[in-house]
Amino acid sequence: INADNQEHKVTVAIVDITPELQYFATPELEENVYLQARCVNNSACPLLATDAVSIFLDGSYVTKTHLKHTSPGEAFSVFLGVDPSVKISHKLMKRQTEMGSDGGAFKSKVPSRLTNEQRTLIHNTKSAAAIKLTLVQLLPRSDDARIVVDLLDPPPSSVQTSKEHDADNSAGEGALKSGGIMQNAITNNVVFSRTLGPGEKLEVPFSFSI
Repeated sequence: INADNQEHKVTVAIVDITPELQYFATPELEENVYLQARCVNNSACPLLATDAVSIFLDGSYVTKTHLKHTSPGEAFSVFLGVDPSVKISHKLMKRQTEMGSDGGAFKSKVPSRLTNEQRTLIHNTKSAAAIKLTLVQLLPRSDDARIVVDLLDPPPSSVQTSKEHDADNSAGEGALKSGGIMQNAITNNVVFSRTLGPGEKLEVPFSFSI
């Protein structure tokens, strides 16, 4: 490096990794679908934690993102920005409140109940490529025994918990098979794994009561 009192960029190592490309969306928070690369560090070099990762896609700068410390052989994920060719919309179809009662000498106590019914619509506008999509629906969590949250749709019998896959994975979706549904043991959110063919549209219902 020249002794010229200037900053210099130096290549430390080049690591060639073949990623698995998937899509990720949390439609209740944001009606965007993000392209995500899931990779394994197959080099002998650790990847250091940083918040200054520059992402280039097809030779064009896309965004900055962060990277966790990744040891050789460890898996990691990187978001590559929004893909506008995958459309998503989220709608609240019905919110119904049923007021309860304290009961009396000859009547049973009836709890109050709030029911939310939602629909998420996804459209893969790509003409020649299928996509794998991880869809996260937000399910409230109660820390009060008097407040109970019940998942109505999808039926709880069709939903696995993240503990069955990987209790240490805070997202949990990495081990979810295509077509499966999982309830995250940490966040309580419900995670769907779906595959959409070229031009395919998909509607995902989701409802719960409190």
